[in-house]
Amino acid sequence: MKSSLLKVSFALAIISLYTFLFGIVNTIGEQAGYEPAVSVSQGYETTNSAEPPRTTIDVTNRRQPNFADYDPAPFPEVTTFVLETYIPITTIPTTSANAVTTIPATTRPFTLTTTSPTITTTTARPSTTTRPATTTTRPVTTTRPPATTTRVHNPSNETLRVRVRGNEIEGDAFDIVARTVQGEIGSRFHAEAVKAQAVAVYTFIRYQNANGVVPNLPVAATATDRIRDLTREVFGELIYHNGRIINSVFSASSAGFTSSARNVWGSDVVYLQSIRTDFDIEHNDPNIDRTVTYTAAEIRDAVSRQTGIQLTGNPANWFRIINHVDTVYVGQMTVGGQTTFMNNNREIAITGRVFRERIMGFGIDGRLFRSASFTFEYDAPSDSFTFTFRGYGHGVGMSQNGANILATHRGLNYRQILQHYYIGVEVR
Repeated sequence: MKSSLLKVSFALAIISLYTFLFGIVNTIGEQAGYEPAVSVSQGYETTNSAEPPRTTIDVTNRRQPNFADYDPAPFPEVTTFVLETYIPITTIPTTSANAVTTIPATTRPFTLTTTSPTITTTTARPSTTTRPATTTTRPVTTTRPPATTTRVHNPSNETLRVRVRGNEIEGDAFDIVARTVQGEIGSRFHAEAVKAQAVAVYTFIRYQNANGVVPNLPVAATATDRIRDLTREVFGELIYHNGRIINSVFSASSAGFTSSARNVWGSDVVYLQSIRTDFDIEHNDPNIDRTVTYTAAEIRDAVSRQTGIQLTGNPANWFRIINHVDTVYVGQMTVGGQTTFMNNNREIAITGRVFRERIMGFGIDGRLFRSASFTFEYDAPSDSFTFTFRGYGHGVGMSQNGANILATHRGLNYRQILQHYYIGVEVR
């Protein structure tokens, strides 16, 4: 009996000891913050019950995850965009240092290839990625600043050189340009025609000076406030062809067509081609169908003095037009039956331009021989010739009266006017 009681007491003691020791271990674990192991997917923390995005990683060949691994739809590798505007790279001429170029907007497509980025997977939640639309083409709109806010160069303190009635002068560029505009067209033209003339004058003088030439121009003593204000609006802008300042020649009026540089000066210039200008006639350019009369004796003397050709017989047979160039300008012609004459041991072909400039000297006693676009009639009773002209001047490049017509009747601005007369140019 005593033996049994001892066994029971020993068992109870063992149980009590075990219970005591287990309680101590649990208490220590709770105080140390131990927690049971759990299954964690990437260690994301969420604030809602939605399943966090998962990244599938293919460890084959140690490939890193990319955007295509994000379900449901992969990004396209190639996306085509259409740019509504872009600024092409152009060559700025050396004469326009510190240039700022603004080119008119042009639509141009291009292809953008996307390269898959590398993603390093950690236990932290990656940033949320927003996918673009699944379409492969989208317009991208850019804002082009107003063209009038840019200048090719800063003409401050610039000087230009010109000849006025044979005397060379050098002066402030703005002042020279404004006074030349005043001398060329006065103050009565449409504002856009005045601005076109200002840009053409400035470009012309810059071109000539850069090539060592001091041009003769009708520079007025002063310019009106209107001319100065309009010139100031565009001062600094120049006319370019393929990045180079052009020889922006101009004349008073064309003749329904402008002249080409090739048929006036013998050199083909890509931006100085003959173009149709029907509006000269439609809107009554003041130099259309102007007439002048010279006596047969005046013409006989001029021809003899300039060419050595002696005109005899019936004056009605003195001249004959062989052909026309640039549609309406007299090309080859005969004087006294001859097509050439000698001058300083050089043979000169007789053309409408040579007849106007060399033989007739642009006119006699203030009666102007206005253009190489002409017809003539001989009147026997008065023994005189009447010439009828279309246009005034050489006719190459911009027509001043034509520019005024385009601004007044067609609503063109100064840039459009210049781009009409000079082929393939930029005004900036």
